Amino acid sequence: MAPFRITNTASNARAAAANAANAGNVADAHGDDGDSRAGARRAAGETAPVVDGDAMLAIDASERITFLNPVAESLTGWTVADATGQSIGDILPVVDEVTRIPIIGALISLAAKEKYSRLNHRALLLTRDEREYPVEGTIVAIPGLSSRPQGWVIILRDTSGQQSLAERVDQQLRRDPLTGLVNRREFEILAEELVCDASLTGRRHSAVIVDVDQFSMLNDQYGRGAGDALLRQVGDTLKAALRPADVVARVGNDEFGILLSDVQPGEALRIATQLLQTVRATNFSWRAQMLRLSLCAGVADTDAAGGRNGSLPSRADAACRNAKRDGGSRASVWQDAERPPAGCR
Repeated sequence: MAPFRITNTASNARAAAANAANAGNVADAHGDDGDSRAGARRAAGETAPVVDGDAMLAIDASERITFLNPVAESLTGWTVADATGQSIGDILPVVDEVTRIPIIGALISLAAKEKYSRLNHRALLLTRDEREYPVEGTIVAIPGLSSRPQGWVIILRDTSGQQSLAERVDQQLRRDPLTGLVNRREFEILAEELVCDASLTGRRHSAVIVDVDQFSMLNDQYGRGAGDALLRQVGDTLKAALRPADVVARVGNDEFGILLSDVQPGEALRIATQLLQTVRATNFSWRAQMLRLSLCAGVADTDAAGGRNGSLPSRADAACRNAKRDGGSRASVWQDAERPPAGCR
């Protein structure tokens, strides 16, 4: 499992963490004495890779701030005096730019196990003065006497306006060219991230797979151009009916995937049912003709996604197939007794 597209341990990071551990006990740097604060600075300063302009923060074993360098103060909006002793989640609220799920806690947890973790290209820092910055960076665990690290050093860089050609190509690869929605590959990655978040935080998330009823017949009757136009309109309708943080993807020829973050299973079913009603009540147009469509939907919750019976999308897909088998134009919820397909088609 690779939540948040984290790149794990590199040899230079292991060496840097060892240097940081030798430089000073970050866990002890939470005190008020100058020697402790100097130890935190040495721990942060000797943890690489660091270049001029990087923000550096150090936290202790309780994940509380012990040090910020001037760049970190400027980037976060917090002074070292105000931030010291505060929880890292309060001082450094980093979220996934698509799902808006906080990710810093999961990254720290992974660094505790793997010694090192990396923020991906979708990391977004929410600052104290309500600004947002895309950031990249690393988190390095500082070894302690026990199996748990004595602290961590976090290195961040503001990447505003620095999108490379590779990143632009990568962004294109994550989008469906017909609808502009997230594609299946990205949908499955985001779904895995929600499963990971649920296991770490206890929050509940859901995946919904929706299928356009009798789409092949519509395509045959009106032509491929009509089918493409209808798919774009359905995608726009689904996005308009959901929260900004919810994800809508095209995952198959006539299938859409939806990720609902931080919702209980009953609420996810209600949302899915409301989506079906919204689409049924919408007039879709093609060359002055008004068409009515209906959908069937399958809903799966992260609480049951950690077993051996397939991924979260495959469970939602299995539930959607059941709804289609039962006549379409309805929503079905994944039941643990069901057997999902090998993958989401």
